[in-house]
Amino acid sequence: MAAKSDRVVFIGTSDGVFRAQGNGGGYQAKPCGLKGKGLIRNMLADKGDPRRIYATTLKDGLWRSLDGGDNWHEINQGLIYKEAWSLAQDLDTGTLYAGTCPSSVFKSTDGGDNWIDCEGVRSLPETKDWTVPQPPHVSHGKGVDVRNDRILGAVEGGGIIGSVDVG
Repeated sequence: MAAKSDRVVFIGTSDGVFRAQGNGGGYQAKPCGLKGKGLIRNMLADKGDPRRIYATTLKDGLWRSLDGGDNWHEINQGLIYKEAWSLAQDLDTGTLYAGTCPSSVFKSTDGGDNWIDCEGVRSLPETKDWTVPQPPHVSHGKGVDVRNDRILGAVEGGGIIGSVDVG
């Protein structure tokens, strides 16, 4: 296990991503990118390489850093919606799953280079009832999680959705 001073914490904010490095008695945070990209809603370190970090933004979709947050690259190939609310990784396969607004799920089997629309989400009959109180009354895919080839998603204003065939 890493010593407390060796730990790094990434913090997503409405002002970009900050990297907080342990300094013996606490942490010191410094900006490390994505300023102006909208609220950083979710961040994830890759299961196979902790220097590969993913971030969801509410304005500019998904971003990836291959060097621990020093440089960021947009990874939106195949996404229909760029308002990304959630991100999860299957710990067995490494497949990534992203939840967006309007409520949709996309998956990537190549580390985020390309995204595949799990379009079955939008064809659920319940989608007509998914709404939020404030205009434009569009629901959000607020959370997504992967466990043993099953995907669970939380839909704001809609409830819980799931897939037993990995999307």
